[in-house]
Amino acid sequence: MTREKADELQGHLEDPESWLLTKAKHRKAFKNASMQVVEALGQRVTSVAFREEVEERIKGKSGRLRVVTIGKEDRGYIATLVADKKEAKWMRKHLESVVKKILEDVEISQVQDHSEYLDLDFSVDIMKAGKGREILDLLAVPETTTKIADTMAIMRGIDTKVRVTTPAASRKLAELEVALTWSAKNGKPETTPDVDCSCIIYAEEHLVYACKFSSPFQGNVSSPVEMKDNFHHEEMAKAVRMALTSSSTSAERFWRPISIDVSALPREVTDVYFVMSAEEDEDLSHFASATLSLVDLARDQELTSLECCLDRKARSVVVASLSRHDNGWVVQELGDPCGGKLEPVLEPVLNTLADRQSRHLNWERRRDLIYLRVLHKCSRMARGSDAEFAVLMHKIMELPVAVFQSFMKFI
Repeated sequence: MTREKADELQGHLEDPESWLLTKAKHRKAFKNASMQVVEALGQRVTSVAFREEVEERIKGKSGRLRVVTIGKEDRGYIATLVADKKEAKWMRKHLESVVKKILEDVEISQVQDHSEYLDLDFSVDIMKAGKGREILDLLAVPETTTKIADTMAIMRGIDTKVRVTTPAASRKLAELEVALTWSAKNGKPETTPDVDCSCIIYAEEHLVYACKFSSPFQGNVSSPVEMKDNFHHEEMAKAVRMALTSSSTSAERFWRPISIDVSALPREVTDVYFVMSAEEDEDLSHFASATLSLVDLARDQELTSLECCLDRKARSVVVASLSRHDNGWVVQELGDPCGGKLEPVLEPVLNTLADRQSRHLNWERRRDLIYLRVLHKCSRMARGSDAEFAVLMHKIMELPVAVFQSFMKFI
């Protein structure tokens, strides 16, 4: 059973009002049922013990065969080399039988034949702030491909020949498509309520802009905390609106996209949050999970995707954030539930995000003490007063590192 199906089944078993326990044909059989979670298939398949057991059970005419395995999360692949078509026919039958005996709880697809050598054509998109030039220079060195091949042989037991077909190049990240997708939990999409997907943007602790995916040019929200001035806030909000584009032209009910030009966002913008909310005074109990994906529109290539489990009692969930880090952007999975079934949508979400953005205020409070600590360690801070406060500050500066760090957490 896949992880997605397992999570859905577990949700049904835990919810006494679920479709499985109330309307399913064999619902009585599931009332006292329990679920046991096993080790991820990818880890089981790639273990040395698993490979050795498969090799021991499969012995061809030439003796014990070498088995290669690759796996990650809920998927795994097993491969072995055969001499001819006759041995391939024998191997298809015996390999499937052996794997089924070892992995009794796993769905196994049909065994297929492939050539001895496989050509894998792939590209690597590296977006590491401040490291672009260094990485490009490294990829241009022939020894790099040799090191990759050696690592594959040592770590995975796979013999490879690696070569760079296209010279490495760098560019700034610009326009992204951010899409939220979700699935109905009860298996009946027509009975599920509608979903509202929102984008909320902050400049440190200040709320700059909030909008729906369907109409980003209509969702301006004034900041609850005054910024430098109202004119500055309005200009920033205007720039943010220009960087957002609604691309909700699909008729698909469980998919909402929005385009963000991160290169056009004002430098003051630090965090972009993506929120999924149930409409019509409902909660998220009708949905199994939400998935967020980021696509680089310049290359029409998915950069990353992440899945978020939903709190059944919450009306909204902050799925993920896109945060500025030095000269780049970092995606973080959150899954923060907000509000209840009859509560308003926006207010609980903003309260949750305000707590997250308070980390910027923490730095404001701690910054001066950190600077003083650095000056003290560099012997650039002299004691020039015997006042009680000055003596206290010197004692704080002389605290051991671990104690000083603990002290800073309380400020």
